[in-house]
Amino acid sequence: MFKQRGRRSGFTLPEVLVTVAIVAVLAAMVVPAVTQQISKGDAPAFMGSVTSLRTAIASFASDVRKLPGEISQLSVDIDDADPPTEEDLATTVDGGVAYSEAIAGRWRGPYESSGSTTGIIPMGFGWSTADDLVDLNGYIVVSLTKTGAVITDAVELDNAVDGGNGAAAGLVRWDATGAPALTPANTISLYLMSSAR
Repeated sequence: MFKQRGRRSGFTLPEVLVTVAIVAVLAAMVVPAVTQQISKGDAPAFMGSVTSLRTAIASFASDVRKLPGEISQLSVDIDDADPPTEEDLATTVDGGVAYSEAIAGRWRGPYESSGSTTGIIPMGFGWSTADDLVDLNGYIVVSLTKTGAVITDAVELDNAVDGGNGAAAGLVRWDATGAPALTPANTISLYLMSSAR
């Protein structure tokens, strides 16, 4: 007499479309928030590297009573370091002058904890230090390099570290005359601290 309907299996098209729409809306809200959180750790890590490098330079200067001319001198006993080249003598902090035995005897390092004996330290955002420290306009400056870096990379770092104050001010500075490339190529300057003693 009565025909019994069988139970249906599966979902109707409207049910599937509503579910897909809800998932798409949630993904559109969650994915940008998650990606912003991932990059938020870069700026504090970079600043931690800067602080560590400043502390190492200050400790070196306190013991040796001279500023280091190279970052590698923070990790390698200055008695064992190679003598400076002609180029070093012209550009580095303290003129790159070789340290006397009395001065080298005051070295109590290593002062820098990355373990780099080459002076190349990863700083964050893909940037690494060059070895030479330069006295520029009364500041100790180190060059940072990043493979394939262009002005937008420098601006990204400037926004994260200096709040976007531009190429000629703050910790992070660069030359934009070769836009969109950096001048010199792939390089920016990091102003670490005053060189006044």
